[in-house]
Amino acid sequence: MELRNISIVLAFSLSSFLVLFLMTDDIKPPKNIYNLMPWQSYVNHNNKTVALGLIIGESKLSDAMKLYGKEAESALFRSNNIYDLEIYFDNTKIGGLSGKLVIGLNINNKLKFLLNNIKEIKKLPNNKEKIILNKIAQSKLFDLKIKYISFIPNTQLDEKNILGRFGQTDSIKINNDIKYFKYPNKGLKIIFDKRNKEILEYANYKN
Repeated sequence: MELRNISIVLAFSLSSFLVLFLMTDDIKPPKNIYNLMPWQSYVNHNNKTVALGLIIGESKLSDAMKLYGKEAESALFRSNNIYDLEIYFDNTKIGGLSGKLVIGLNINNKLKFLLNNIKEIKKLPNNKEKIILNKIAQSKLFDLKIKYISFIPNTQLDEKNILGRFGQTDSIKINNDIKYFKYPNKGLKIIFDKRNKEILEYANYKN
């Protein structure tokens, strides 16, 4: 599975979006938070990635908010007629690392509804668009299932630290500054960028 363009993620992390509030007050963190450390993800017997206390493809946005707070920010991105709905948690701390958490949601059966409830459209470089949803649309997001998770640590991680904590693996060099580290058994891809923040991407990757 290929996730959205790296540049969209980085632009997203620096942008200001409409604040999204969970509209119920009875959401409480679960007593047992499993596999919360970034390096403890794994693929379960159903071929679903379990990462950061969530099961990709099964857990919902409401489950993520139980772990990471009720207040978040949302935006729908459009690029080449492909849409990505992302929920953004700022200043999240996971396993001793603080950073930005991005939750991508599965919107296959909700796209038409979302496009009928747009508050604002902003143009981005390379013919991309950032779509801000109105309150009606935002109120319907909490039961959507998680498609992918990205964690962007505030601290710059070097290659030695990545391999030491997550384990040795093959890398794919994109250019002189960017390479991928893939961990199929963890459902994880790490984007290592010498000039920008590293991105940990969890998804149900196909082998």
